[in-house]
Amino acid sequence: MDEFLNGKGFLITAGAMALAVIIALAGATGAAAPYETWQGLFFTIEAQSLPSWLPPVLSILSLGGTAALLILLNRRFNFIRAVTFMFAAVYLLLCAASLWLQSEFNIGVVLTLVLSALMFIIFREYQNSEHAQRSIFMAFAVVGLCGLFHYAALFLIPIVFIGFVQVQAMSVKGAVAALLGLTTPVWLAVGLGFVNPIYSFNAPDLKILWHSADFAHLQLPIIVAAITALVTIVVTTLNLMTVLNYRLQTRMYNAFIVIVAMIAVIAMAVDFTHILTYLPTLNMCLAIQIAHRATLNRR
Repeated sequence: MDEFLNGKGFLITAGAMALAVIIALAGATGAAAPYETWQGLFFTIEAQSLPSWLPPVLSILSLGGTAALLILLNRRFNFIRAVTFMFAAVYLLLCAASLWLQSEFNIGVVLTLVLSALMFIIFREYQNSEHAQRSIFMAFAVVGLCGLFHYAALFLIPIVFIGFVQVQAMSVKGAVAALLGLTTPVWLAVGLGFVNPIYSFNAPDLKILWHSADFAHLQLPIIVAAITALVTIVVTTLNLMTVLNYRLQTRMYNAFIVIVAMIAVIAMAVDFTHILTYLPTLNMCLAIQIAHRATLNRR
């Protein structure tokens, strides 16, 4: 059983189940259209303006890409200290289950894909504060670009900043690079004439979002998110004593994953009307902790 759960068989099974859910939802809803208009800081994309095939394709590519990146991350940085595919498989299963909650496309799977890619940039700059400015600029430029199209990407800002601090790569020059990277996509969009900085800026108003919340439809997502957060806390606590015995670099990588989970929970609490947007990120953290716990029990 351990060989199956940690091997490619479980991953393939989980991937097939996630694919089946996406295809079923696409057929049931007529293409799993975005659940709302994508409101970014400068761009607004109406759900009806997107091709019907795009949402399910984005879901498949995002879930598959995140699973692949997580596997590559562990191979490169060995933060679980074991060769396993379990965390990628569990992530696919958790996301497939949460997709049923809304029966529509979740932009959160795309943001989790972006985050998993940014983790490569963050982890590789461990204790490299003297030469990390280019990576910091690149990471924050990606976050800034995503924020133009969906304001939920802004929750990646504290994650990425704390991540570089956590791996001891942030410095005064790095902070300047972060600021420049964050604003560069806006400068380019304004300079190329795509947006007007005065009339196109769409700052999210949380008060309006809170007052417009449909609590009748949010009850189940809130319960699922609360259970996911609770299980993440429990499993993380069980892993804590073992992780503390790891070498410093591995401890920092695992501490960053815990920080990501904390920020995801905070984002869900603040922007609870879009709680499912942040759930895939928490699913990723939980999947890593579950795989970590399973590999510890094998030793």
